[in-house]
Amino acid sequence: MDKNKFYIAGLLFELYHVKTLEEVIFNEKVVDKLMTRKALSDRKAIYKALTWAANNADFEFKSVLQNAPVVGELSFSNSEIYEYLAKFKKFMENEKKLLTE
Repeated sequence: MDKNKFYIAGLLFELYHVKTLEEVIFNEKVVDKLMTRKALSDRKAIYKALTWAANNADFEFKSVLQNAPVVGELSFSNSEIYEYLAKFKKFMENEKKLLTE
């Protein structure tokens, strides 16, 4: 699996914990989690993967979870997953310095 798809898979795991996209909130807690758990190089790699996703809307995003250790299939459509990834990308572009030290 290439790196972009690897990072996209990691982001999609979060969707197993929600029933609707409205439950996904990008806030200070997410900033803190990313800043404390992910090195700058990882945050930049995540952003690169999100940029790749933004440029590949027709990609079947669920396919990155094909061999993942999860039970069940994501209940979101490909367009909903794309919307989630686009919101995550925009969130990373905010003033919280997620892409710098």
